[in-house]
Amino acid sequence: MDTTSTVKHISDWISLEAGQSYYILGKYGEWTSMEHFTVSVEINPTDGVNQTHPLATTTMQQIAMDQINTNEQWSLTISSADTGSYKLNFLNPTTKPASYWQSEAVKANANAGGFKSAIIGYYSKFFGTDIDVTLQMFDATSTLTTDSTQATTYFYTVSVRKMINGYSINAATITKVDSKSTFTVVPPIKGVKSSAPVNGTYAITCTDD
Repeated sequence: MDTTSTVKHISDWISLEAGQSYYILGKYGEWTSMEHFTVSVEINPTDGVNQTHPLATTTMQQIAMDQINTNEQWSLTISSADTGSYKLNFLNPTTKPASYWQSEAVKANANAGGFKSAIIGYYSKFFGTDIDVTLQMFDATSTLTTDSTQATTYFYTVSVRKMINGYSINAATITKVDSKSTFTVVPPIKGVKSSAPVNGTYAITCTDD
């Protein structure tokens, strides 16, 4: 798909008959938000059309699909976080039958970037999307902290940028490598479900008032 704004597809002049309806078919791809395509209509000025006609010069209408999107979210809480490692196992709904995908080893006290690096390959390969990962750390008194040396609980939230059908993970489990921490996964089915991608057909009727 050519996404550059300079590309134009212009048809030959089309003869119109009064009372007849004419349709333009456009193909639209949804990603995150504010995608759009434009349609221009012009009447051939050599046909003797009154130059006061609204379409005697090039006009352009922008058709925008401004859907309110909700991104899928799920979370992982690591209590008594240590410096040991673990792996995440995702039950992948895109394989038939569903099968588990396993991440590379990640530290129980990894920052948001380290956690993302361990799982981004899954989302890139099977869903063609990026993810956002946020991290909140809490100390022994359950007080929010930015000091990793005082943090005992790590709370990661994963947001899937692309709208998807269903869930990105049917289930998630933890395989400990050498970490002694406690892990609690809230999978997408118990988290926030993604809005469905834009789909279907529609018709637009333009009239001259």
